[in-house]
Amino acid sequence: MLAVAITVVFVGASAAMAAPVGTVVGIGGTVDVKRNGARAPMALGQTVEAGDAIETAATGHIKLRMGDGSLIAIAPTTEMTIVDYRLAPSGQRLGASLLLKHGLVRTTVAEAPAAFSVRTATAVGTANSGDWFTEATNFDKTGVLHGSVMVTSTATGRSEKIPARWGAGVEADRDPIPTRPWSQSEFDAVIARTTVE
Repeated sequence: MLAVAITVVFVGASAAMAAPVGTVVGIGGTVDVKRNGARAPMALGQTVEAGDAIETAATGHIKLRMGDGSLIAIAPTTEMTIVDYRLAPSGQRLGASLLLKHGLVRTTVAEAPAAFSVRTATAVGTANSGDWFTEATNFDKTGVLHGSVMVTSTATGRSEKIPARWGAGVEADRDPIPTRPWSQSEFDAVIARTTVE
């Protein structure tokens, strides 16, 4: 009887961990998801879970609507993992963390008390709401369209607060560079790369 109870609890916990946290609302080209060691193509209307690693090909792009109303748009040639995404029964975000291995993502984050973070190899950008772009290359960059984002170097722990229409970057093992205004052409370029038609 005890073994049965333990099995029921374990299955229930596994089901809770695998609960959908978002849905594909736009897609084009080749996009794959890696889940539990298996790789498969993604499709419109498909749900995503915490732990999913999403990879876009050179012509692939995808847009996710998360359970709290936040949007994640992923540009071509990008690999991003939904490390953590916890939602209250009401749908409010309790915590969210993305890992951007390489490429570009746009995060349009619904306001909530809990933070939403995007981590790269050199930095982590965090906000409770806003609309910003994170690009992971040899020199990781963050540009904020609306709201403000705190960017912290993972190597030094130093932070820069980036206001709307400004940006900053972080090189490996260094403090964030001082923020500066981004031009409209800079924003236009990242908007175009993350637009899913």
